[in-house]
Amino acid sequence: MSSQPTGSGSRLTLDDLDVVVDADGHLKESVDDYLPYMDDEFAGVRKLIENSSHPPSEVFSHTRTTPGTYGGGERIGIEGRDVYTGSDGQTRDVKLSEMDKFGIDYSVITPTLTSGLSTVNNDEMAIALSQAYNDWVLAEILDRHEGLYTAITVAPQDPHHAAEEIDRLSDEDGVVGVLMPIGGLQPPAGARVYDPIYQAAEDNGLAMLYHGSTGQMGEHWPTMRKGLETNAEDVTLSHPTMVFPNFVTTMLRGVPERFPDLKHLFQEAGVAAVPYFIWRLDDQYLSKGEELPHVTKLPSEYIYDDELVYFTTQPVGHTARSPADLAKAIELAGPEIMVYAADLPHAAFDPPSELFDRIAGQLDDDTVRQIMGETAADLFGFA
Repeated sequence: MSSQPTGSGSRLTLDDLDVVVDADGHLKESVDDYLPYMDDEFAGVRKLIENSSHPPSEVFSHTRTTPGTYGGGERIGIEGRDVYTGSDGQTRDVKLSEMDKFGIDYSVITPTLTSGLSTVNNDEMAIALSQAYNDWVLAEILDRHEGLYTAITVAPQDPHHAAEEIDRLSDEDGVVGVLMPIGGLQPPAGARVYDPIYQAAEDNGLAMLYHGSTGQMGEHWPTMRKGLETNAEDVTLSHPTMVFPNFVTTMLRGVPERFPDLKHLFQEAGVAAVPYFIWRLDDQYLSKGEELPHVTKLPSEYIYDDELVYFTTQPVGHTARSPADLAKAIELAGPEIMVYAADLPHAAFDPPSELFDRIAGQLDDDTVRQIMGETAADLFGFA
């Protein structure tokens, strides 16, 4: 991990980068967008959804502490940067225009509403929704030649069917991963029940992505929202309290040991807590290794030496006044495991400049290039 002192005079600019990859490029999809793609075998499920007056809550158990601010929109006057007005609805052209506006070469599509599949109480409905969503994305959103790629979103309620969905779609152009919806995921991602998903992803050479969202905080630890009154409280707590329990259980229950060629990307928890949890994992392995028979070495060795685990940088937070602190956090976490993400078109998005301006001149130029795109391009196998 190399760095340059503040004010080192690096002349690297965004235009100098060979590649910029958004490792978390959201859609603003609705069930109505992809319901027409639901297979006829799920006709009964489709009718139930069509009769729903509010699918986000009646189908996905999608709730909020207050009316949401989750969609795209302007962020005016924040640190003097340009505003961005997110578009309602979602099409291929909308995503391509976002990428063009912010100089993003590749974007890996992730869902918004559909990232709450784990909260769907009807297993057959969850399977039907995942199939319809995936087929809609492949038919109407992806454009590999323009840099739009996707992960297969699976329904973890039925891991064997999820594995079949991975096998069905893994050879489609533009598929680069498997998305595990961790909002409300019970049991957490380290449970052996999900091994068919991990096996299928590894067999097909696809990375695992883990994503939750504020709308899917539920009644079970670690995603409880009881006692929270504001969306600000919700957003502050939701993503890290979804990501890190699933990260911890994945590591300590031996997923990297059982699937040594499977790579994992944890999205939207930011940077600062990453080193803390890695240190904690190593500490617990050293002090309580007897209860971890499926972990044969330090968790950090799976992460750094075997190169199996990555995190996205978004949100970088209010770090303009202290870019050296963000750079230090990245160094502590390990710049080789950090990949840029924009989170477009959500209101809390980070354009490439927001991360780049913080770390250019703080970290060496090669490291900046890797974080902004080269590491993700290698992870996802972009040409």
